[in-house]
Amino acid sequence: MLSSVFNLFVPKRCDICGKVIGFLPCCDVCSPHIDKLTLGVTKPQKIKLKNLVFVDDIFSCFSYKHCVKTGVLRMKFGGYRFLSKCYAKHMSQLILQLDRHFDVVVFVPMTKKKQKARKANPAFVLAKYISKTIDVPLREDFLIKIIDTKEQHLTEYKLRACNLLGCMKVPNPDQVAGLDILLIDDIITTGHTVNTCAKLLKVFDAKTVTAITFAAVEPPSKSSYESRFKNDAK
Repeated sequence: MLSSVFNLFVPKRCDICGKVIGFLPCCDVCSPHIDKLTLGVTKPQKIKLKNLVFVDDIFSCFSYKHCVKTGVLRMKFGGYRFLSKCYAKHMSQLILQLDRHFDVVVFVPMTKKKQKARKANPAFVLAKYISKTIDVPLREDFLIKIIDTKEQHLTEYKLRACNLLGCMKVPNPDQVAGLDILLIDDIITTGHTVNTCAKLLKVFDAKTVTAITFAAVEPPSKSSYESRFKNDAK
């Protein structure tokens, strides 16, 4: 009874897209697509990208399309902060399924200037919730971003790796050696960002770096790659 009354004043929302669902048992927008979106919810799915040479493993909960894409954009840019906790719950469940040991949780960093403008770093918020859930310490000082770069999704595909050169550093390199590190981000597209983070950690002798994201852009087929490069050449 109390929950019903509460729902009248604070309507229940979908924990994927953020839409108000009230007393509905599930979201009418998301439910038709969830089975098509699932990557690592019932079974962790490894994301395979050729450029992830420094990441030992990477897993994601959902593919970045339909309602998941809508939800992630709402979380990052639309002020739907509550979705961070919902997404962290899904990610924590995935991590627990892996049944692996991690010494610390770190996250893809953001400059202080950009974090102030955005009011939050989504990767940090996710990492904070996940750290508490899986009972692994969160380290905010393992990776920091010192130079603002152009947004990766706004950068030409073939220039994304160069876009990140020299923009991050490891302030306490002596503390990284020998650790199994869990790296958190909200979404993976080309993989250049998590690979850059992993490279820095590996330079200072991190034992392993496993990345977990809420959403992943599924790798395009060979034909779509060829089409993209032809268009870039024009």
